[in-house]
Amino acid sequence: AAGAGGRPFEEFERPRHEGRLQKKRPGKGLACRTSWVAEWFVVSSEYLVSFASRTSSQVLTCISLSAVTKLEPNATQSLLRISYAPELGRAKCDAGLELVLKAAETSDLERWVAAITEAQEKLRKDTFFVPLTCARDRLAAERARAEAAERMRAAEEEARQRAEASLVEAREAEARAEEARQEAEKAREEAESAAKDAEARAEAATEASMLAIQEARRGMEEAEAKAEEVQQRVAREQRFQCFAVQLSLLLHRKCASSLRLGMVHLQDDFDGECAEEDALGEKVLSEQTVSTDAAAAVREGRGRAQNKIADDPLDGLSSDSDSDSDED
Repeated sequence: AAGAGGRPFEEFERPRHEGRLQKKRPGKGLACRTSWVAEWFVVSSEYLVSFASRTSSQVLTCISLSAVTKLEPNATQSLLRISYAPELGRAKCDAGLELVLKAAETSDLERWVAAITEAQEKLRKDTFFVPLTCARDRLAAERARAEAAERMRAAEEEARQRAEASLVEAREAEARAEEARQEAEKAREEAESAAKDAEARAEAATEASMLAIQEARRGMEEAEAKAEEVQQRVAREQRFQCFAVQLSLLLHRKCASSLRLGMVHLQDDFDGECAEEDALGEKVLSEQTVSTDAAAAVREGRGRAQNKIADDPLDGLSSDSDSDSDED
């Protein structure tokens, strides 16, 4: 089928085949590195034409399809030999030339052979044939397309009218929306005013609560100061009592040490007197030759007396000091 806006029966016209092929140079000169050169070939309705590239406008080769005498494809090497006579039917000997082309793949070679052969056939017919059934279908399709276009225009007109009506309704709705927006703006302003009043009242309540908190803190600070003062006074009294107890203990211990010192001096004096008595006794015993038993009895009695004098006062003093410390 023909595309939109295309020519009717376009698919029945002569096709155009094009692509890149390598052409063998006619002679191998010293300046040429290879005997093949890539060119862009086009098979039109009457000619086989080649260009340097796809975008180039300079024609390098132009062969009339009516002058082509022979096509020799070589699938093994992907080569196509085209024999043609530029002066076919005009010269006596109909001198022929040869063009050797090389395709990238065998499938490309087959497509080029088919395209050249088909172009030659259509050139000999010099026209193209359109089947009658296809023509009828095409005309019916064109008629249906015209009717569809007419219906489309009518639908577009109806849609335009509906759009205009919708536009009027939209404008009315916009006006109503503007009124609603103004009312909403007014309500918003009233709400903002009420919020500001509530905020002011909340700030006043906050300030009052802050003042109450500050007063409570001052009361707590005063109570803490009084409690600290009482604690300091109690601590001073406790320290004074401890100092008094320590002082009494110190005085008691000093008196006890003085008494013990006196007893030590008394013991030393008694020991001296006992020593003198022992010396005197020994002297008397040596002079009077007193018996051993009498001397032993005298020494035993003196020892008991010495122990009694030395031990009893110290034990009494120790018991007195212990009782005093327990009472403290």
